[in-house]
Amino acid sequence: MRGLGQSSRNNNIHMKLFAKIHTVLFLGILSCPGTLSAAIYIQNFTSDFADNGMIPDGDYAGWQNSQVVALESGLRMTDLAVTLELSGGWNGDLYVTLRHETIAGTGFAVLLDRVGTSITDTLGYTNTGFGLNNSLEPFRLSDLGTYSVHYYQDHAPDFNSNGQLTGLWRPDGGPLTSFQGLDPNGTWTLFVADCNGGDVGTINQWGLEITAVPEPVGGAWVISVLTLGVGLLLRRWRLGGYS
Repeated sequence: MRGLGQSSRNNNIHMKLFAKIHTVLFLGILSCPGTLSAAIYIQNFTSDFADNGMIPDGDYAGWQNSQVVALESGLRMTDLAVTLELSGGWNGDLYVTLRHETIAGTGFAVLLDRVGTSITDTLGYTNTGFGLNNSLEPFRLSDLGTYSVHYYQDHAPDFNSNGQLTGLWRPDGGPLTSFQGLDPNGTWTLFVADCNGGDVGTINQWGLEITAVPEPVGGAWVISVLTLGVGLLLRRWRLGGYS
């Protein structure tokens, strides 16, 4: 009977120890990056535009607008979409870039690079602007687009009643990956140049759709805490702390 009692006592100790270790592991998992949830932060800019958003015609010096994003601290971007509403001008004249500088690095992307131009077509597309679709959704440039915007006329594009291109497209200059991992807070600058004279375009609105997560706890730190926690529990068990 004493043997059975000792066995029951050991089982109880093991169960207590397992419960403690399970708690430490569970709390550690909650701290791991994989459990962080992403949120989308929408930023629309419609004011503080030089010359009321009018793009200098045939001028490579272009037009630019800088806006400050001020979200909660400790965020890191995982995805980005850029929205644009532009009226007038010729789409094939426009060169558009986006820049975001942070302490950790700089994000930069070419959004439009004289769409439609090629070796045989130096003027590009003559459509006028980019804007809302019939559902009032903005024109977007994102890595989630099916086709590059550069040759959008090859992919059955939709235009609104003002003749503006609508829909979701990939940026002209490639993916927006240079922004991933950066803090979204700080100054963002949109630059637009009209590279061929004859028609004047106007920026009415531009914006950012920022997907971000809280800055994760370093994986090495989590492993160290878990190892220390389990080690202390085992040491206490050996010393009879769970009798």
